[in-house]
Order: sequence, then structure tokens, then C-alpha cells
Amino acid sequence: MSAASVDLATPLAELLSERWGEPVDVGDARIVTAGARRLNAVFTASIGGEDRRLVLTLLPEGEELLNDLSAEAATILAAEDAGVRVAHVELASDDGLLLGGPFMISSFVPGETVPRRVLRLVAERGHGDRVVEQLGASLARLHSIPVDAAPSGLRRVEVTDPIEAALLHLREKLDELPVPRPVLELGLRWLHRRRLDPPARTTIGHGDARTGNIVVDDQGLAAILDWEVA
Repeated sequence: MSAASVDLATPLAELLSERWGEPVDVGDARIVTAGARRLNAVFTASIGGEDRRLVLTLLPEGEELLNDLSAEAATILAAEDAGVRVAHVELASDDGLLLGGPFMISSFVPGETVPRRVLRLVAERGHGDRVVEQLGASLARLHSIPVDAAPSGLRRVEVTDPIEAALLHLREKLDELPVPRPVLELGLRWLHRRRLDPPARTTIGHGDARTGNIVVDDQGLAAILDWEVA
């Protein structure tokens, strides 16, 4: 167990004890490598003789956010209510004084997230079509949530044509590259040729649903992770 995880064990136990109304012991904690800017730690919370495997997502103070963690957590809970496969959120706070930064505690979902391992598992189990279908169904349920039911803190994209805005953004990013990337240029042209009409209504979008941000197990899609750019 690292020094960082030891330092977090006591405050985590206090927070969860207050949340659940019973004494909680926290142990078996380890910091995992997933997450570019966030600290992610997996730990066990013991309550009433039951062990619960949980994940702490902690954003160091000073890091900029597209969404507050509380808004991200509320979006995950709304998605879960709509039938989206997610990791259930137990607790979230934007208070940086409790653990050293805004944080979220959610259930641990076993399975594979690393793209090459996901592809290997899908090849072994032969359930690639099922994973794609389950991902599409989950995103459709997310998009079915009425926009007035979206969490108040969730960022809004104020454009009349989000598809055009996204393509312009990609164009700008390609132009900033130090050397030409013909494959990316062809991909952008492909998107332009097949672009859809502007959407008829506003909805919640995950923003980064891809391998690396999904959990896949032997049965298929287990959860969609990383909702920070929703």
C-alpha cells in the first residue's frame, strides 16, 4: 500500500461511515495507473461484516474541470436511472478540503479496460457484436433523458449545429499539427461527406465513449466510465 493510500484510508472511512450511518473500515487500498490527470485508487470498505470494493477518483487541487465532479456524479446517476451501464456512485464532493481535492467514490466494476486487453477478450469470447449492441443501447438510453432532467451543473454546448462545430474543431486541431497527417485528413473528409443534419433536440452526450473508457467482461459491456467531458 502506498503512502498516498495510507493517508487517505482514515478520511475515506470517516466519509463513508457518515454516508452509510455505520462504522466503516477501509483497507487493501492501491493506486492504479488509469487516469491521465486524476488519482484513481481501488480500496475495500468493510461495513457490517460485508466487504465492498470501491474506487476513489480524486482530482488534485488546481486542475481545471469541464464539469464539477458533483455534476459528473449526478450525470452518472441520471444515466444509471435511465438504464445505462455505469459504475454506481456512492459519494461525490467538490470540497477540496476533505481529501485534498474534489472526489468521487463509486463501485468497482471488474473487467478489462485497456484496449488491447478488451480486443483480446472480445476475440476469445466472440462477443464483439454484443458489446457494440450493448454500448449503442446504453448510449441510446442516455440520449433519451429529457434535457430538463440533466444535472444543473452539467456544461452546455451553446451551438446551433454541434456537428459542424465538432468538425471545425477537428480542422483546427489538424492545422496545428507540426507535420501533415494524410490519414487524419482522409478521415475528416469522410466525416464531412457523411455528416448528418443538425440534431432535432438537445440531449446529454458522454463525449468520450471508446475503448479505454468502457469495461468489458466475459458477458459483454459491464460499464461506461470517465464521464468528465459529458
